[in-house]
Amino acid sequence: MLSARRPACMAWALDRIWKRLNQELFRTLGPDRYSLWIRHALPAAFDEELFTFHFPTTHAKDKVESLLREAVAAAAQRVTNRNVRVLFTVDVDSFVTAVDETPAAPRAPTFATFVAGPGNRPALSAAKAFARGGPGDPRTLLIHAPSGLGRTHLLRAIHAQVSGALFFTGEQFRRHSREAVLQGRMEAFLKKCRSAPVFLFDDLHLLCGRDEPQRVLADILESLADRGARAALTSERPPRLLDRLHRSLAARLRMDVEVSIDR
Repeated sequence: MLSARRPACMAWALDRIWKRLNQELFRTLGPDRYSLWIRHALPAAFDEELFTFHFPTTHAKDKVESLLREAVAAAAQRVTNRNVRVLFTVDVDSFVTAVDETPAAPRAPTFATFVAGPGNRPALSAAKAFARGGPGDPRTLLIHAPSGLGRTHLLRAIHAQVSGALFFTGEQFRRHSREAVLQGRMEAFLKKCRSAPVFLFDDLHLLCGRDEPQRVLADILESLADRGARAALTSERPPRLLDRLHRSLAARLRMDVEVSIDR
């Protein structure tokens, strides 16, 4: 077993695994959920069957337990290449001396850190052209690819390069649009999205089967097109292959450039 309290060589091995796991969780969960729930966790111990995490509060532990257990377990299995289980515990004492040692979030993806290959070069070229935003460059872009091939990396690279871009993941958009309805702020939410010079939307497929957020997104894309603003989206599949895609949104997904990433 590797433990944070074991000898230096074992602690080093645990730290190395923990760093890789943090990078994987940042990639799969996205920066918002990573920063909110995972960033302040600490590794407690790891053996062939169990990876134990410490959290500073019961609230944080319970949230990760209920919302992210499967995602964390899957990431731990990928990083360790073992069928490990995860255990979440509360240990306030671990955070008294370790606050300054909390792993920092990995750097935001950029074009420079994207690993180009034969299957993704067309998407990389299209993303760079969109980010330039010059005459003749695409005003609208859709990148589709299975998970793990770099579609989110490219969209975040655009976000890092383009000043004033508004970025949503599919999950964020669902949450924000629902909160706007419940709080009577839908007009303010729509105004913010419609007025963005560049609108970026990651994981379009997460809206499938949810008619209301799809209608809201269709309205936003139509307004952006009327203004001549730019929009780039990603999806795990081409729109024509997405199940339960609302017709109002499907009609707005005729992009200047649609490109896939192949393995």
